[in-house]
Amino acid sequence: MPKEVLRTANSQMLDWRGTGLSVMEMNPNSKEFRIISESAKESLRQTLDIPENFTILFTEGGSQSQINAICLNLPCKYKTGNFLVMGARSRAAANEAAKFVTVNTVADLPSSGFTKAME
Repeated sequence: MPKEVLRTANSQMLDWRGTGLSVMEMNPNSKEFRIISESAKESLRQTLDIPENFTILFTEGGSQSQINAICLNLPCKYKTGNFLVMGARSRAAANEAAKFVTVNTVADLPSSGFTKAME
């Protein structure tokens, strides 16, 4: 990672843009947190070409409990889930979701050596 990116992350770790708070301390309903969340979603949409009719979810908490909660709480109208498998936890999420929906693995980075998306 470029040193300038690391410097910026370091300078904002405990005090994001003068708020006196780290991102982890912010209320998820606050204006500042919404700015971060929306910016991250827009970056993901642009980088991965995610269409507007797809919902991007950011979840908190322990990974296994979140994996289960997402799979159990998504509305039944979703018949397919797209998964970016980046390691053990995202693979576990795809496996759990397969109990409820058809899993479409968009990218399996470990199997490609973390170098490319699925064809």
